[in-house]
Amino acid sequence: MGNNKRVNLNKKPSSLKKISYIFGSILFFSLLIFSFNFLKIKNIKCLQNNQICDEGTIEKLSHLNNKSIFFTDFDKTLSQFHDYKISKKLPSTLILELSEQQSNHYSIGEDLSIFVSDQESLDKELNDQINNLYIDLKKYNIEFNKVFFKNNTFIVIIENEVHVIIERNDVKNGTYKLGQILNNLKLKEIDTAIKEIDTRFKMPVLKTKHSVI
Repeated sequence: MGNNKRVNLNKKPSSLKKISYIFGSILFFSLLIFSFNFLKIKNIKCLQNNQICDEGTIEKLSHLNNKSIFFTDFDKTLSQFHDYKISKKLPSTLILELSEQQSNHYSIGEDLSIFVSDQESLDKELNDQINNLYIDLKKYNIEFNKVFFKNNTFIVIIENEVHVIIERNDVKNGTYKLGQILNNLKLKEIDTAIKEIDTRFKMPVLKTKHSVI
């Protein structure tokens, strides 16, 4: 019946393709290992209000030394600073620009750390509002890491380093809204890109980046 040949559709990849795949995999993992082991933070340049940061602030950044310049979660490691901008100068320089004054640290209760901007004063009214915030967070079983206070606004850091904005004069309503959100929705299952929940609106707003308060 002629010299027709059958084409084997299940033909295995050629040796060249196998070699290319293996080489590509080796190159990928080599670059990954290189990034982890060699592209580490060795120098930190810190600027605050366009001036070099004071020694105390620089000391707070020392824990970043030798961390990966690409794979470090800066939202987590820099959670004590609310407003900042990061740039990188390869292979090993991290440039951090802080846009706010240093905060004074206070401990409220057994597990609440609050950072109050130097521009704010911790008077009796604010102290009472902080205590109410602490009580309401506990009431709704809201797990939190830190709390910042700036420009008459509380910024509560909760799981996944999500920032929650609560108006100081509306703590009760703000924490209630937050409790409802966390009871009915699981942030990990919604979108890991969510960075902020703003309770100052009638309907809380979920955002994918942090606001400048």
